[in-house]
Amino acid sequence: MPLVIRRRTDDDIAELARVLVRVHEIDGYPVEGVSDPEAWLTPPGVMATWTALHDDQPIGQVLLASATEEDDAAAVWTRESGLPVDRLVILARLFVDPECRQYGAGRRLMSATFEFAREQDLFIAFDVMLKDQAAIALYERLGCRRSGLSAVGLSRRQGSGPPVSGRCHRPSTRRAARPALCRPERGRVRRLACPSRNARGRSRRRAAGLP
Repeated sequence: MPLVIRRRTDDDIAELARVLVRVHEIDGYPVEGVSDPEAWLTPPGVMATWTALHDDQPIGQVLLASATEEDDAAAVWTRESGLPVDRLVILARLFVDPECRQYGAGRRLMSATFEFAREQDLFIAFDVMLKDQAAIALYERLGCRRSGLSAVGLSRRQGSGPPVSGRCHRPSTRRAARPALCRPERGRVRRLACPSRNARGRSRRRAAGLP
């Protein structure tokens, strides 16, 4: 059965929690652990969530949360963009079952968030740890670009922790991009900028070749 991306339902949570435990065992994500995976899947301020299904089974998910002035990513984004924080949403909680990554679910989930942001006239921000080279490669294939370098700590949503440094991406002058800074985590963090509406349109035209 083909891969399906749809809005997440409460019935998905239990299976996604089991998938998250497997992800943590293999990738060490999330860095704060999975002592309560279902709670981790439902953080405060969730605006929209999506589930990836294969053979009718949830294999991954992503969510967008409303940004607040207390979010590290939002603070940097507002300083760089000059726009109010209510124009920003935070992309978070993206993961795919390690046994099902050949289907392109991560890319399709990201594309769903881009489409939602375009329709709502919002910007997306997210961080990625430098150790997560596969994720960085995915984001860059989707049109994300560096936007700078900064030192951040765990956001209040994550709890307290040591500061982390990050290499950021700045949008290319040839391709206007919506600045995007992801959720801070321990370790070196690379910040990315997601594609603009026109760039996303080009990405959608290439969608037929998505894995």
